[in-house]
Amino acid sequence: FGEYEFKGILAPDGLNTIDGTYLKKDGKLYFIYSAYMYTGYQNLQICEMENPYTLKRDESGEHNCTVLSKPDLYWEKRGWSVNEAPAVLYKDGEIYLLYSASGFSSDNYCLGMLTLKGEDVTNKKSWCKSLTPVLKHQPLKKIYSPGHCSFLYCESGEIYMVYHANTTYEFDDSPRLTYVKPIEFRCSKPVF
Repeated sequence: FGEYEFKGILAPDGLNTIDGTYLKKDGKLYFIYSAYMYTGYQNLQICEMENPYTLKRDESGEHNCTVLSKPDLYWEKRGWSVNEAPAVLYKDGEIYLLYSASGFSSDNYCLGMLTLKGEDVTNKKSWCKSLTPVLKHQPLKKIYSPGHCSFLYCESGEIYMVYHANTTYEFDDSPRLTYVKPIEFRCSKPVF
């Protein structure tokens, strides 16, 4: 890729964070990530950014990060309590935030979704959480513990989801493979 310049670490205040990604809305850039925060579980948090490599600070010099989602539904707590691997999906002005839930080494790793209903992306109340997983194991297709997705946007308008999943129900003996599938939209909602 050529030469580059290391700009710094995005982890707010050095917290234990993983799986960061960006969200753009109304000309502003946000950083969304999974954080442990000494809570015993992983939650999704969001911070506004000054630029692609600097988190915005408030007047007191603190990062103004807020929790968007924590594992509070039963299907997000199997194996262990997890909301991680956020991925932003944009379609026709709508914003969806997919995330992995439950322990990755459990047989219950799956994808959940937040749908932006309000204007303020940093306000938890602006998001509506799916009450059930939007993608979970599919034994007939030999897809188990799907999670950690991203999206590919084609010039034709098609959107594909890339994600990983196991090939057997037993995590210890199952290789994790990468899958790609087209995203359908029904009544303006993504169907996985």
